[in-house]
Amino acid sequence: MLAFMKGKAVDFFMTFVAPDIKIWMVDSLGQALFNYFFPPAYKGLLCQLKSMAVHLPDITEFQLIQKYWDGAETCI
Repeated sequence: MLAFMKGKAVDFFMTFVAPDIKIWMVDSLGQALFNYFFPPAYKGLLCQLKSMAVHLPDITEFQLIQKYWDGAETCI
């Protein structure tokens, strides 16, 4: 799996996964990587964007996703 990673994902893998790789499953690694790149404060932003989209019907789902990704780590 490391062959498919670069940048901060490799740093995460080498720091947290590699020392005890036997305890990691693909789904738990995916969730951990998601939490690493999208911390709780960023998840709060997604909730705010969704809430705003309900009140502003001219905002499309695609625009919402774009806004979310604009704030994501550039290495994703």
